[in-house]
Amino acid sequence: MVISHAAADIGNGDMASITSRLNELMAQQSTPRDRAQVGWLFEGLDLVEPGLVRVPEWRPAMAIDATAAAQMWPGVALKA
Repeated sequence: MVISHAAADIGNGDMASITSRLNELMAQQSTPRDRAQVGWLFEGLDLVEPGLVRVPEWRPAMAIDATAAAQMWPGVALKA
């Protein structure tokens, strides 16, 4: 399973504002979630390293890439 999910607990609340505006404009609704809520989606699965980390921290090509701003929780997991 692969997930990239809008984060409710990273940054200064920009994602909540952006999501609210998008929900006004689009038929498909979105809900930002915190790390624990996204982690729950992987329950019972084996997370692939480096686990549930911010998008730029998930296997960056260079160390500097891991410091980029991002308000998303990504994860990859396998069914055992």
